[in-house]
Amino acid sequence: MIFIMNDEKKLKPTLWRTCRALMNATRLNVLRLAIQNEGALCVRDYARILSISDATASISLRQLNARGLIGVKRDRIKVYYNDEQDRSLPDSIELQKAFATYFAAELPPKWEESIMTTLRAFTHFNRLAILIRLAQGPAYLNELYAAMGVCVKSIYHHLGFLQAAGLIHETRTYHGPSTFELVRPTDKIAATLLDLTLGNAASHAYYYNEGTGRATDKETKAVLKKVNRAEGNPRQNWRETGPVIIKPKPAPDTQPPSPDEEEA
Repeated sequence: MIFIMNDEKKLKPTLWRTCRALMNATRLNVLRLAIQNEGALCVRDYARILSISDATASISLRQLNARGLIGVKRDRIKVYYNDEQDRSLPDSIELQKAFATYFAAELPPKWEESIMTTLRAFTHFNRLAILIRLAQGPAYLNELYAAMGVCVKSIYHHLGFLQAAGLIHETRTYHGPSTFELVRPTDKIAATLLDLTLGNAASHAYYYNEGTGRATDKETKAVLKKVNRAEGNPRQNWRETGPVIIKPKPAPDTQPPSPDEEEA
């Protein structure tokens, strides 16, 4: 497995947490109202239009604002929220544009469930690691095991969410193992999330300390651990040695050890 990293862009390793924040029908409707409304609305306006309590509206608005999906403006004692994005978070800008395109069309029945099915595929760093691996080409289950370093049951669990979102395709053969490959989604939101995930990985979306060359963010370390888990030292200084080449860990041997091996 080869990962080529550069310094041209900085990855915001909060994309999967942003998707988790959006995994709520109330917050999705709050975001829809903020995008569709031309002017700014106060907390009570959101609560009145959506028939929710002021506290629920306030919490939802603050969570969306923390992810850079909506803007906030204070006018004396009132707080107004609008559709202005946080320019320091490019991922949120692209994601809000995708939602704006989606909300501009006629919304289908149960559209919240449809969006949450898509978002669920991006709410865990193991699923992001699988997408990054499959972007390099189709893979068998044992190859995903070697790249991920987690149990097969867990990999199947994550693959199920990715398949439900239409992001991967499983090719089954009569005698051989199944092959998993990445599929380009037709849904605008899913396509944007996939582009952000793969674009961040290709442009070295991980925070590194300039002096040590090591990850400095807890979330980034978790992604690196799952994506680059293998023998060797994936934390080597890639600025001096070039691309990090990871040797995949072989699949576990299910054969019992021989008597000679047990004595040894």
